[in-house]
Amino acid sequence: MGEQMDRAKQLIDGLPDEGAVIIVARSDIGRWLKQGIFERRGKLVADCCRTITVEHRSDVIKRSGLGGHVVIDDSFTNGNIRPEVKALVEREVAVIRAMQPA
Repeated sequence: MGEQMDRAKQLIDGLPDEGAVIIVARSDIGRWLKQGIFERRGKLVADCCRTITVEHRSDVIKRSGLGGHVVIDDSFTNGNIRPEVKALVEREVAVIRAMQPA
């Protein structure tokens, strides 16, 4: 769990003060990350962050149109998510990032 905790701390510390959308594999992980954001970065940043659980292809379709700073958590990247769902999310995030100003 130590390595997972270190990666979560890095993710949290790297979030912009304006918040972000964080894609996770399970809702319990999303709640755990939100609590970690609150504890490490404070209420203002935590209130500006949103976690989104994506487990199935239909979740990706429901979430299309996301904007802002989008982060994919390790729980999603390394989780038990079907390869085609991972590919859809990665493409969606790549498009979002490409549309953001440099």
